[in-house]
Amino acid sequence: MPLLIPVLDLLGGSVVQAIAGDRANYRPIRSTLTNSTEPLEVAEALAAVVGHRTVYVADLDAISERRVSTLRDSGITRRVDTLRSEMFDIWLDAGFCRVPQLAPNITPILSSESGVDPSTMTADVIVSVDLRHGQLVGWPGTPQEYIRTAYLAGARRFLLLDVAVVGTNTGPGTLELCAEVKQKYPDVELISGGGVRHRADVQRFADNGVSAVLVASALHRGTLP
Repeated sequence: MPLLIPVLDLLGGSVVQAIAGDRANYRPIRSTLTNSTEPLEVAEALAAVVGHRTVYVADLDAISERRVSTLRDSGITRRVDTLRSEMFDIWLDAGFCRVPQLAPNITPILSSESGVDPSTMTADVIVSVDLRHGQLVGWPGTPQEYIRTAYLAGARRFLLLDVAVVGTNTGPGTLELCAEVKQKYPDVELISGGGVRHRADVQRFADNGVSAVLVASALHRGTLP
């Protein structure tokens, strides 16, 4: 089975529930695991469920405003540092527009949504190919073209995520693209997620070449033990 990577979407300093990419209507998380919306407490609760301490953190304020190029510009610096001090490995999307210099236990995510040129990607980052209903967000062309350019530049870790299904409890939305990418580039590490309801959905990702699955809602609902 793929590794489950818990997601912390941060908005205004709190963990929120992401639904279909409609950030204007995100609300504080409601969870069967914890009554808190404080990032560290939510991260600890999620880590206890999945059995490891790797988390995906999205600074939605920074991403929406497209204003962050280095971590010190981010409003979540203190919260990320707190997670680091508690020995979390962090996959961080903070609207980076170029490869930042970060601590060893923080892996930067560079995304198409933030307008990052795929030809500047490196092996040190996770390339986020952001989709909405299958269409590439933030960069002209197709997802396949974006992936090809990033791959030729040296990238080997790709996150394929269709925000239209995130938090909707409707099942995965990227399986076909995942299978296509894995067949064409068998040496890449594929990460995906969105719409996960239960264990069978995680297995469907695995069957299509995905080695790590981002999850939030299913963990908080308790449908993915």
